[in-house]
Amino acid sequence: MAKKLDNRMGWIRNLESLSESEDGSSWHEYEIASECFIAGELNYSRGKIYCKFLTLEKDKDGLYRYLLCMQYRAISFKNNGEKKGYYFIDGPCGEILALFSIFFQCRFYLVSIYTPSVKIKKYEDFLYRKPYALNHPEIFNANDCNRNFAEGLNNFPASCDTIFNSLSDFLDSIKKLSPEKHQSFILACWHYARSLKEVGLDREMVFIRLVSAIEALSKDYDKIDDPLDGAAFDELFKGADLIDEQRDRLREILRVGKKGKIRIDKNSWRFREFIKRYSNEFAYTQPAKEVASHGINRLYVTQENLEEVLKLIYSARSKYLHEGEPMHLSELIVNELAKKDINWDFWCSVGGIIDNRSFGSTQLPYECLFERLVRHCLLKWFENNLLS
Repeated sequence: MAKKLDNRMGWIRNLESLSESEDGSSWHEYEIASECFIAGELNYSRGKIYCKFLTLEKDKDGLYRYLLCMQYRAISFKNNGEKKGYYFIDGPCGEILALFSIFFQCRFYLVSIYTPSVKIKKYEDFLYRKPYALNHPEIFNANDCNRNFAEGLNNFPASCDTIFNSLSDFLDSIKKLSPEKHQSFILACWHYARSLKEVGLDREMVFIRLVSAIEALSKDYDKIDDPLDGAAFDELFKGADLIDEQRDRLREILRVGKKGKIRIDKNSWRFREFIKRYSNEFAYTQPAKEVASHGINRLYVTQENLEEVLKLIYSARSKYLHEGEPMHLSELIVNELAKKDINWDFWCSVGGIIDNRSFGSTQLPYECLFERLVRHCLLKWFENNLLS
């Protein structure tokens, strides 16, 4: 009988192999960069994963530099793969950086690599594109936040989204996640980390990648109860007066499988139900007193209107990908002084006319609100799925 494959994250399997034997192992050093300053040092698993700041001041691009060191086991080619076996495109280093991103709520860029075989490898395609920073203070007002490799998040709004006291606690807890859920969780973290890199650059891609982050986990969500789902197509429509072309088109629309069963698209429903389930403790934006007094709470996302907002986001994402339709984004606030006094989730204009196009209430909230919501839900899913 073939040995069952270990489908946990690569960095965990790597550390366990090193605990058995370090023969033939090697050290890889990575220079990484971020807009955020993170104090302290990570000394995990007796230094086999180590990270600390290299610079105390920002470079010309506004980035702080960090050194990440990882010890790797000797390469083994004994394993046999399987169709649903674990795979992550960026390897153990990419896993760690994706986990760093969701824990600290900031962006990390891989700048260069030092390995025993390749003495210095510069990433020729690393070109930092300076973003427009005003509309995402959690990422760019980094000096106001207290992030620490050793202590975690102190006096920082994002700390309320997680129960973990430190980065080491967070990494330890991942080992308690059921092996079959490792693939989905690291993909969700990876899409989330990639969405952060689009902030201030491509606003539509922020929404697209954040939706993908949720879908990575919601694809295994509870089954939807739909009267058509699973029904036999031929039996249901045997009396319908349809020509062959109409019947074939209807089979295509209802996604009838090889066994003749109707398959209802559940992705949108799963996306909404997943967020609704794990957002119970989310800290929504509190309306300013002067806004609430004028009765324009429509500028905010609340637990009551969350369902409609999520429908707008998913529909906008689908139309963008499948029909090429641009998203109806909330207008950026370009006045920095005005931004300090405004905490809206939507731009104040709900509809409008541009050229010959009339826009209804299809406007999306600011991406910073959706990013915070997605991060909160991913972390709450993780906490709820830890093995006791």
